[in-house]
Amino acid sequence: MTHNRSLACLVVCIVLIAFCEGHIDTDLDEFETLQNFENDLDYLFGPIEASDGERDEQEYGFDFIEEPDLIEYDGDKGNADSFDLDEDYDDDDLKVRSDSTDTVSSKSQSGSSNRFNINIRMPAVNISHDDTYLCTTVKLSKYDARDTIYLIEYIPHAIQSVAHHMLLYGCKEPGSTTLSVWDCGGAMHGGKKGSFVQAPTCTGKETILWAWAKDAPAFYLPKDVGFQVGALTDVKYLTLQVHFKSMAAADTYGIHKISVTAVATIQPQPKVAGIYVLASSDGSIPKHSKKDLDIVCKYHGNVVMHPFAFRTHAHALGKMIYGYVVKNGVWTLIGEKNPQKPEAFYPVTDKNIRIRNGDWLAARCVMESKRNRTTYIGAKHTDEMCNFYFMYWTFRSAVHKSGNKNSCDNGYSWVHWSNYFNHVPLTV
Repeated sequence: MTHNRSLACLVVCIVLIAFCEGHIDTDLDEFETLQNFENDLDYLFGPIEASDGERDEQEYGFDFIEEPDLIEYDGDKGNADSFDLDEDYDDDDLKVRSDSTDTVSSKSQSGSSNRFNINIRMPAVNISHDDTYLCTTVKLSKYDARDTIYLIEYIPHAIQSVAHHMLLYGCKEPGSTTLSVWDCGGAMHGGKKGSFVQAPTCTGKETILWAWAKDAPAFYLPKDVGFQVGALTDVKYLTLQVHFKSMAAADTYGIHKISVTAVATIQPQPKVAGIYVLASSDGSIPKHSKKDLDIVCKYHGNVVMHPFAFRTHAHALGKMIYGYVVKNGVWTLIGEKNPQKPEAFYPVTDKNIRIRNGDWLAARCVMESKRNRTTYIGAKHTDEMCNFYFMYWTFRSAVHKSGNKNSCDNGYSWVHWSNYFNHVPLTV
């Protein structure tokens, strides 16, 4: 009996030891996996401080991200999954996409490679004068030969003291396919010609895909939304235009440090993004004065635009910029912002706005000058600009029959809201 009990105890002990060893091994494996994951995050972003992790909860569709070590696309094509074709989006969608756990890695946590980086970087050159506009380009087929890919995030690598602004254009053909960099400002810098060949940003049709100024942080498109680019679209090249306002600052900092990372996916997005721009064409602000600059256009397009983000742009004299859609005399605010704030894309005021063929679009820039001279609309940082951008989505199936003109340049000195509308918002 004692022998049987001893044998039973021995068996129980062996079972318990095996059971514990199995759990310990499992727990260690999970712990090592977690440690590896944390190390990967530290490698990409640096150690994460608790206070930084709580910064603004990515309130406006962007995040504060340090420049990562780029991971190039390795060619693994991954698998495509279906998306939910819901028509609306939540404000949280502008914060972080649900599928963007690793915002810059080419591979998701599951190991598939649906996402990859396209880095457009200025080459190591020097400029010879202030207010130089330089362009550089990359061919999309270099990164992925598919007919269509989708851009879903933009991560800037620039500082305001060097880059006055950056614009990312989609080109069917860039201004040059042979030069690593060219002067895409032309006569915009007062006729001064530097050491670079002059050429347009794009040859023929161009599409604005992203804009940055005033140290604006990274931007994420809402879930299920992306800019459609690639061989079957009119965007076969990504061209980065940078306005360097100070020759000394640019050459000291290093022009080659200025770049943008466009995060792309092969995953078809059910909603395709676009940008519509309302911009002043000419005008002036007299010395020691306040003045409103108005822009008005009627939308003529075959697709319904669903605005989800907006951006304003002006130089030193801009105090506030407003953008509206006007339907049957009813004004609906798309967005308003002080252009001296970081020039990121911010969530629209009303996410239920629909812009259809025949609707009116109106923007106003409130300017105030304390200068002892008249300031004119122009491309130099000592001139002024008045731009209102809004980013919108439309269903992918509608894009192929779209003939949209994505800009309104009816912002001449003689254009005033009162010439087009019987009444205007009292708060403007």
